[in-house]
Amino acid sequence: MRSPKLVAGSPDLVVSRFRSGPDVRTQTNSSLGCQVLRAACLAVVAVIVGSPTAFASWLDTPPALAAPTGRVVNVSTEAQLQSAVSALTSDTTIVIAAGTYKLSSPVYVRGPLSNVTIRGASNYRDDTILMGQGRDVDGATPYGIWVGGDVRNLTIANLTVRDVFYHPIIMNFGPTAPRVYNVHLINGGQQLLKTNPGPDNVTGINNGVIEYSVFEYSPYSRDWYANAIQVLAGANWIIRNNLIRNIRAPAGVLAGVAVRVKVGILFLKLTVKKKIVE
Repeated sequence: MRSPKLVAGSPDLVVSRFRSGPDVRTQTNSSLGCQVLRAACLAVVAVIVGSPTAFASWLDTPPALAAPTGRVVNVSTEAQLQSAVSALTSDTTIVIAAGTYKLSSPVYVRGPLSNVTIRGASNYRDDTILMGQGRDVDGATPYGIWVGGDVRNLTIANLTVRDVFYHPIIMNFGPTAPRVYNVHLINGGQQLLKTNPGPDNVTGINNGVIEYSVFEYSPYSRDWYANAIQVLAGANWIIRNNLIRNIRAPAGVLAGVAVRVKVGILFLKLTVKKKIVE
């Protein structure tokens, strides 16, 4: 079956967080306009429904990334991939050849690092697949790609991560300015992409970009605890030009929202209606 054609894409979502005394403010900027929500030590839930007239167009094959610079490491087996990531140094790009890689463990990206990229060799996200042991298998692949520590300017691009027990991509507190570009995340047991806050639950991962990516469960999530994207306590994120589908739970269960952004004590939920032609 051919992929759906998205004739009305998603707007930019920019999430900013800043604190002034007891006042917590979250600002969302997009082509739809700007809304500012304020809470003084209160939990607030905002639902924003976009107008399709303001949407950008979806590109199934997005603009190609620039050719890698610095040190380039080419890998073509799962063992080579794990070895390259374990030995990763700053200013390095790991290029993964097309193929399906059955993961023996998560791909652990540990800081300190800066200016590193993990990318598939082609511009087609489904050419390079990192596959776990299964969404419902609590075994060696709880995650696909795990990021933690002081990792600055990490790019994950041009690949698919699927069939893991928890999250295809998880970023624990420490990274700065991650970029997720042209990826396909499918069938994690929980959120497909999750970023965690620091110990204070207020400070998170900042300045991230998620774009030209596909998020989905097929045919549905394991249970109710399902989101495409969950950013906890992060600031200055841009989420744009992504296709999100099948965020649904088993029969009789209500799944979570597609995109969930928690900013300190203030929650923001974004719902964007799209028109999809099969």
